[in-house]
Amino acid sequence: MRAATAADLDDLVRVFLACWRTSYTATLPPHLVASMTDDRARALWRGAAESVRPGELLVAVDDGVTVGVTRYAVTGAGEGAVHSLYVHPDAQGRGAGGRLLAEAVRRLGERGVRAARLWVFRDNAPSRRFYAAQGWVPDGAQRVQDEFGEPELRLTRQVPGPAEHPAVAAAVERILEPGPSWTPPAGAVVMVRTPAGTFAHAAGDRLPGAAPMTVSAVHDLASVTKLVTTAMCLRLVSAGRLGLDDDVRAHLPSFAHAVTVRQLLLHRAGLWEWWPFYVGARHTDAAFEQLDTLPLRYPPDSARHYSDLGFMLLGRIVAAVTGGGLRAAVRDLVAEPLGLPTLGYGPRTDDELAAAAADGDDVERRMLATSAPYPVPFGPGDMDRWRDGPVIGTAADGNAFHALDGVSGHAGLFAAAPDLLAFAVAAAGTADSPLWDAATARTFLAEGPDAGQALGWRTDTLRAGPDTVELRYHPGYTGTTVAMVPGHGIAFVVATNRLVTAGEPATNDHLRQVAAAAVEDLLSAASPVTTPTRYP
Repeated sequence: MRAATAADLDDLVRVFLACWRTSYTATLPPHLVASMTDDRARALWRGAAESVRPGELLVAVDDGVTVGVTRYAVTGAGEGAVHSLYVHPDAQGRGAGGRLLAEAVRRLGERGVRAARLWVFRDNAPSRRFYAAQGWVPDGAQRVQDEFGEPELRLTRQVPGPAEHPAVAAAVERILEPGPSWTPPAGAVVMVRTPAGTFAHAAGDRLPGAAPMTVSAVHDLASVTKLVTTAMCLRLVSAGRLGLDDDVRAHLPSFAHAVTVRQLLLHRAGLWEWWPFYVGARHTDAAFEQLDTLPLRYPPDSARHYSDLGFMLLGRIVAAVTGGGLRAAVRDLVAEPLGLPTLGYGPRTDDELAAAAADGDDVERRMLATSAPYPVPFGPGDMDRWRDGPVIGTAADGNAFHALDGVSGHAGLFAAAPDLLAFAVAAAGTADSPLWDAATARTFLAEGPDAGQALGWRTDTLRAGPDTVELRYHPGYTGTTVAMVPGHGIAFVVATNRLVTAGEPATNDHLRQVAAAAVEDLLSAASPVTTPTRYP
């Protein structure tokens, strides 16, 4: 199963018409079956494909042939719907319909839906028996739509969310405890996927003193954006549109230095770690002009020096290769293929979901005042646009917000924990990953010449029962970390607003280690607890 794209339209129409003209002949009047022309079916599915959010249209593919389709959506607070489900008559009875329906329900549950509904023709006895076997029951509602003229019944079922587990709940509680040298974040989410299932817990405040943290809260990803940029680069490499050893100047002729795409991904290009372009630049062109001519800080390929600037360049390379801009590239290469409706750049206006990310520009104002951790030749008085007060729905990163219109390869993306978890599982190269297979994941995510660093991802290990497995992860400065085990269905997400705190914030390493310990407990547990999580 995978999310459908615009290229699937012909297959969607083919499956739909086969069902309508074969499966429905025994249950619908002949004139109604005959009324579904090729042109009418194409118009219906083109409209459906254009109206859904990314990932809400799924296809089942068997040996390269599309055999089924379902369309689902979140329709309100805690409510969702399955709008359609069709399996080609030649493939019926082999489990495609059940898998599609279960996947739609699982995705709805991870997004906070507690009750789902669907409509079925009253006289379609085979479909009613199928849905009943999947736990769907009539709720008493009926309708007759003008375009069909046949009575329909509404079915409903309860949707379980990610399961609660004591280890995951304890991890969140520990994250929200004060440490020896830090004060805790205002709120936290930990979400875990293992072969045993999906587990999640949220606690604390999404907006301090104003709204509770939820699993479905949307977070400023900060440097976790770099993982999405990495995925886009590697997808372009796989497609032969980009080379790891391409000179950056082949794609960005205005750049002044001879470095490669691989060196950028490994943080070995010799660039400055950070530079406040916003001091002298108020828009993207001016910032990129500075970036292109800024002298290198280190000899290229001499050592690893983690750099925001390198991923600013990688984002520009992705935009240049794809030709449609970085915002569109994230949608086309990652969000849509993976079905991640909350992944995208700001500003975010979904106020009922957005989590606070920072208290103004306090962190970067202090960086300029102290020249720490990077010795830049500016002071806080050189900048006249500092933000005060909570940062909600716009990038906390100063360069992303003040100089790059909120869109960059190093920062600026937002997403909710369920979509981050789905991204991590896909990046790990599981069997049905739309990104790449397990072998490609191992190739791309192998540790590079510097311990702790792969292409884009950082490296560590995780204890999985009696075994030790490779872990790939990346933190974001706002308190969000994404981690996974290549080639396995193991991944976890920590999402906090660690900068929204009264004192020194907890480190991202601490947040990740607490969550990793919970994952290790889950992997060694004989019988995980499976009480559904309740969250809005």
